[in-house]
Amino acid sequence: MIADLSTFPTPQLLTLHLGGTHVPYYMDPADAPFHPYSAVVSWSQLPELHRTYQNAIRAQDREVARAIHAFIAAQGARPWVVLFTSDHGEAFGEHRAIHHGQNLFDEQIHVPGFVAWGNGALSEVQARDLRAHAAAPTSHLDLLPTLLDLYGVYDSVVLEGHRKELLGSSLLRPAPTAPRALPISNCSAGYRCPLNTWGMLGDSHALIAQAWDGDYACMPLLANENASAPVVNAECTRLREASSATPERQPNGAPNR
Repeated sequence: MIADLSTFPTPQLLTLHLGGTHVPYYMDPADAPFHPYSAVVSWSQLPELHRTYQNAIRAQDREVARAIHAFIAAQGARPWVVLFTSDHGEAFGEHRAIHHGQNLFDEQIHVPGFVAWGNGALSEVQARDLRAHAAAPTSHLDLLPTLLDLYGVYDSVVLEGHRKELLGSSLLRPAPTAPRALPISNCSAGYRCPLNTWGMLGDSHALIAQAWDGDYACMPLLANENASAPVVNAECTRLREASSATPERQPNGAPNR
């Protein structure tokens, strides 16, 4: 793809999807500063498995950087924007889990992300609002509104009905003043639940439950791996009230009331 960048028509939307940091964690043995490492998945070798993951991230970072540099060079004087993120985190023993998909604790849902731009792609106001979001909670639901805004069609009358269905907001505009309460799950229509777990995502806490839990628990985001005691505060109460709208049942099958 890199060799063909200069031949693509403009305006363009290019997507680069890499899976090297998924099991079995593809890495370059010749460039593996984290050691000793091992791809064996076992509780006794979690430190070694984690180092393999770190080496895989290093290898993928190199490929991402190569692609971004080539993309920017191919744009010449044209405005450009790069959005980067990951689909999920990864657990290495936190909350008795390995890999991802089993729960919604912070280590499995907290992901990196950045937005870069050049050649006047953003106005001063858009750049200011984007920087303000760096210190505010965001989610993948904000990506589509942001992309629509970048292409100048977010306010189009054609999208009026669809905008109401978007749960996220554009990162190029002031952050919403209302606290967020977003339904979250480890599965979707295209990806079956490995284990039933869902809840609500707030600004600094998440309301979550797994199939064997008797009720939802409110957990702080950005918590350390030993944080296991549920929290009770105003945001947790707000999330619990919001959860009554969806879904109809808790992961254990009990009515969600």
